Amino acid sequence: MKTLAEKRRFPRAPLPYRLEIGRGSHHETARIADISERGVRLCNAPDLPFDQDVEMTIPLRRQDGKNATCRVVGQVVRRDDKSVGVHFLPLLPADMLRLRDFVWRNSAAEVW
Repeated sequence: MKTLAEKRRFPRAPLPYRLEIGRGSHHETARIADISERGVRLCNAPDLPFDQDVEMTIPLRRQDGKNATCRVVGQVVRRDDKSVGVHFLPLLPADMLRLRDFVWRNSAAEVW
């Protein structure tokens, strides 16, 4: 029987960084648990209501070792006691490629 990670449509990569979350003029920080090309799971997230749109700047390391960032807007689609799931709204092509490259290089999950 396949595990949940093996059944995922999009692989996830661990990304143990903090990021800034913006809601209008209000900014807070959270820790990233993992990321896929379609969304991010946050731990220690502020009280983000379900369906809330949030702006995030996600730190990524490029294949050449240099730092890069990805600016995204997402929507809170899941919330439990330990984490918040944010689905990315449509990304700029350059950000999608940067994010996809990072996830595929750092993921141990299988895609179905």
